[in-house]
Amino acid sequence: MITLIRLPAVNPNDERGTIIAWLKEAGVKVRKGENICEIETSKATVELTAEADGYLVHLAAPGDSVPVGKPVAAVTETAGEDVAAALKQEESSAEKTGGADERRWTKKAFIVARRTGVDLETLAARNPGKTLTEEDVLAAQSEASGPSVDLTEREFPDSRPERVLLLGGAGGAGAIAIDAMRRGTGKQRPAAILDNNPKAKGMTSMGVPILGPLDMIDELWQQQAFDAAVILFTDDVKERQAHFERLTARGIRFTNLIDPSVQLRSYVRMGVGNVIMANCFFALGVSLGDNNFFASHTVVEHHSTVGSHCAIGPRCTTSGRVQIGDRVRFGMQVAIEPYLKIGSDSVVASGIALTSHVPERTIVKSHAQYTTREA
Repeated sequence: MITLIRLPAVNPNDERGTIIAWLKEAGVKVRKGENICEIETSKATVELTAEADGYLVHLAAPGDSVPVGKPVAAVTETAGEDVAAALKQEESSAEKTGGADERRWTKKAFIVARRTGVDLETLAARNPGKTLTEEDVLAAQSEASGPSVDLTEREFPDSRPERVLLLGGAGGAGAIAIDAMRRGTGKQRPAAILDNNPKAKGMTSMGVPILGPLDMIDELWQQQAFDAAVILFTDDVKERQAHFERLTARGIRFTNLIDPSVQLRSYVRMGVGNVIMANCFFALGVSLGDNNFFASHTVVEHHSTVGSHCAIGPRCTTSGRVQIGDRVRFGMQVAIEPYLKIGSDSVVASGIALTSHVPERTIVKSHAQYTTREA
């Protein structure tokens, strides 16, 4: 097999580039990714890399000006292999397209491909006629990598940590969740992140890959790429519930993600899908439902209950025997007197001290201002 290495479009406006110097002699064996020569364009000098393992053939000399997209080198499987047939096929393809120079990738795409190890030639062949961009390279890298595979974990699946998929984890909540697992007992580890932010796809958070939107979860579950999931977004508790119930109905497991600094006293009971951040405290006899998010320093005192799909902001505190319904949202530093009931679908603004019951579907904006929400 012969691999032709073409002059890249380092700058979108470049028509040609110049061979400055060969870094590897003709005929020597090179490895994929190894620098083989320096090229200069109108605005930059970059190093060209080998795109396969094999023996290097020079197709241009130092000082030659080469059109973008034209071969400047080849890599052969065997030493001394004739590349004339491959070059003739290249010329024939150029004639069919009118001999036009092919500007197949941008400078940013070239740089990102070198950093991530994406093979631009293969990617360009999959996208004929398209000028590849940075986003194309990142998407290809994300698609190729997927969730990381640990060889030891694959060998001993019964002893491996629980692999947790983070839904909506491209922001700060994802980084905090990853930090919690890495500081924990080693019984959980982040598998990957799904997030609907298109700009995050192909990137990483604390080294954990962001693979794409939330609707990829069914595919990943079928691939057995993770063991359980948690939901990290808190802005829409009804959406939290919808995702949780839809995925649970399809057999996808949820887990509880609990920071190692959290204190759980005796007889605390909880469902699944709860995310509990640093320095939270749950007193004796507390009962929690499913799919709740508790921000840091939350305190739930003895014999209190919290329903499901709630989002509790930092430093909220209940007294004893408080009852909180489903889909309730608290801002920061909400304080609740004992024995109070907070109805489902309510919202309580930051800094409120609740001294009376809160009916269902109520918005509490101040200590004296209760507003009924629409169903």
